Amino acid sequence: MAIKLIAADLDGTLLQNDHCTVAKEEQNAIAEAVKQGVIPVIASGRTWEILQNVVEQVNGIQYAIFSNGAAWYRISDGVYSLIGGMPYPLWQPCYQVLKENGAVFEVYHRGKSYLEQADLPRFVSPHLSERFRTELIQNITLVENVETVLRNEEIEKISVLTVPQQNCETVMNYLEKDGRFTITTSIPGNIEINAKGIDKGAALKRLCGELGIGEKEVMAFGDSNNDSAMLRWAYYSFAMENAVEEARKAARFLTKSNEAHGVSEAIRQYVLPVPR
Repeated sequence: MAIKLIAADLDGTLLQNDHCTVAKEEQNAIAEAVKQGVIPVIASGRTWEILQNVVEQVNGIQYAIFSNGAAWYRISDGVYSLIGGMPYPLWQPCYQVLKENGAVFEVYHRGKSYLEQADLPRFVSPHLSERFRTELIQNITLVENVETVLRNEEIEKISVLTVPQQNCETVMNYLEKDGRFTITTSIPGNIEINAKGIDKGAALKRLCGELGIGEKEVMAFGDSNNDSAMLRWAYYSFAMENAVEEARKAARFLTKSNEAHGVSEAIRQYVLPVPR
């Protein structure tokens, strides 16, 4: 059965290790697949605002699944769809627990990221390159108080960059005990919080349903545990060589690392015709 759609995670997958660059190898392979009628989709934990640099690098991307599957964006006509958000009564207590425990975190709403101004100096991580950190900050909406700005709004996701080591257990105990959240991670030390049942796999399945595409016609790539649901659902699922163990177990196939152009290699092997 021919592959009709390719879904790719970004960090550690489609992007190089600077978290910003799509290599020419990936750009060219995706462009050739588009010529064959294949639909390329980004599936990321990021916001729409920070995805646009990637969309500009890769011609033909039609959809962006973002905030770990809480929403998607149809690029051709700018239609935004919220798939599964967190209502205010759910996220406000979580926000309060994170504040009380010194966490540095963003709140995602309608494709944008909100960060409190006082936390900006602490918005650092050894796992973020300075270039990517700068790009993130340029696309963050800084506010004095997130709860005040987004009161009574339904949000997409909470992305926790860091929690003081001594408070990690308290935060995780709260999140796990509540039982109404999906908890994943994309880089070491971070916590990504979505509503229960919301993940990239569920969003990709729903999008493919609307497009009339089955799981055996989908190729998916990922490296982190927030990619696992997507890798389990898509039949042609590939974990990167640099993937965490959970993603490797979820995928049916293994490809080279992001730096070694594993995405383009798999596309050329499974999607593009062999030159004669």
